[in-house]
Amino acid sequence: MSRPHQHSHFGPKVIISGVIIVLVSVFLITQATSFAGAFHIILSASPKLIAWSMLLVAGTCLAATTSYVALAQSPAIRFWPTFVVQIASGITNRLLPVGLGSVGLYTLYFKRHGFRLSKATAVVAANDVCGALGNFILLVVALIITPELTTSIQLPAVPVPLILIVLAVAVGLLIVLTRRGNWVNKIKAFVSEMLRNLRHDLRPGKRTALGLLSNMVLTSLNGVILYLAVVSVGGHMFLPLTIAVLSLGAVLGAAVPTPGGLGGIEAGILAGLIACGVPAAPALAATLIYRGLTYWAPIIPGLFVLPWVRKRYL
Repeated sequence: MSRPHQHSHFGPKVIISGVIIVLVSVFLITQATSFAGAFHIILSASPKLIAWSMLLVAGTCLAATTSYVALAQSPAIRFWPTFVVQIASGITNRLLPVGLGSVGLYTLYFKRHGFRLSKATAVVAANDVCGALGNFILLVVALIITPELTTSIQLPAVPVPLILIVLAVAVGLLIVLTRRGNWVNKIKAFVSEMLRNLRHDLRPGKRTALGLLSNMVLTSLNGVILYLAVVSVGGHMFLPLTIAVLSLGAVLGAAVPTPGGLGGIEAGILAGLIACGVPAAPALAATLIYRGLTYWAPIIPGLFVLPWVRKRYL
């Protein structure tokens, strides 16, 4: 007599959940020192300014959500569900470098709502383009106001072993793809379709303008958060300069392939603040407070929201 079929308890969702839990645990343990340092500095800073900064962090989530909803150009993509996904990205973006966690989460979200993979990828890419363009516009304005910042900053060297690893991975992927011509054709077709969708999403219009404006608001809010962090520890700087400082941090964060640009962004912001005339000690304190608010704090709601988002929207 045959036994009834039993479903395995170790399905894809269980495995994915386990991997996420392990990654988050290892990541938080290895960065406990930085987190503790930022936490104690926040407690010693101005509580009123920290409270205002936390409200602004929530504002950045609203701005990011507005951009995605506008660029998706679909009635299926509603604001508040997308806002919840944005909160969940507070943890996924800390698991992978250069924003890949958020990209993957949003791609799955759009696919769940009927988007083809190429279309979902195009929406995420359009948001990144609007973010880069908006940041560039604000950076140009800031540097026109205070051009002395451009002569005071030095970029750190990228470790040679890291370059070799990246090159080895790239060569390996190239060898695999060239041996499987079918894969190459599929990738070419996907990229071609994605670029067509991207051109469609970025065509001049109200929604594209709203996406660009939302990203500029997001960058500006982050600039104000950094400014308040400096003021909360007794430092002083010209508010428009924070945009330039954050741009430097973003460049270094992209150059350092760590989750959320950890290490590179801190180095860029610290160097930028010192270049703007903020003394070293307040600059370090402000950097840790800013990253505590914008990097570490979103992990907490993200951890609680992500399982619900996976179940309902992915």
